[in-house]
Amino acid sequence: MRATLAVLALAAGIMMSSFLPAAAAPRSLDANACVEKIVNGGFEAGITGWEPTTNGPFALVGPALPRTGNLGAILGARSNADDRLEQTISLPAGQTATLRFWWQMLTEEPDHWWDELEVTVKPAGSTESIRLARITDGDLQGQWQQAVISLNAYAGQTIELSFRADTDANEPTEFYVDDVSVRACDAAALSKRLMLPFVTR
Repeated sequence: MRATLAVLALAAGIMMSSFLPAAAAPRSLDANACVEKIVNGGFEAGITGWEPTTNGPFALVGPALPRTGNLGAILGARSNADDRLEQTISLPAGQTATLRFWWQMLTEEPDHWWDELEVTVKPAGSTESIRLARITDGDLQGQWQQAVISLNAYAGQTIELSFRADTDANEPTEFYVDDVSVRACDAAALSKRLMLPFVTR
């Protein structure tokens, strides 16, 4: 039986500044100023665009608990899980880039922290992955939350974005991910647009 859902305090390991409520999402931007770099970020095309790695018997994309649409990613969900979804993207030089994704966690762990979901990037040619966010079995569960993370430091580079779940031998944790987006925006075009006078009719 799944443990009764409870509202838990956010763990110290999570990047507090990276998580924003839905109401804080930015206004829609000029389509000519921003380009979506993620392929199939909502997982509605199954695994298309993503490179999956798992030591388990189950697909990493399915209908279990999508935030929007019919499909979403699920990682972990069993003991000793090692699940990974990766996508390689190129970020234009001289532009801003922002990673946004929604996550939800459900756990049967009675104490913490044992299971985790790490979000990392690895620049092309590098052997080292850089952690962007860490979500554990001790974080708020049973509720979709959005992470918003700047990728400006990687402008002009090709990077490998990775979502990796790692669970221990007892009391599994499920990590759900959906609506992944990396928007690369022309800062000059956006600034010009924001400087236009407001016209009323």
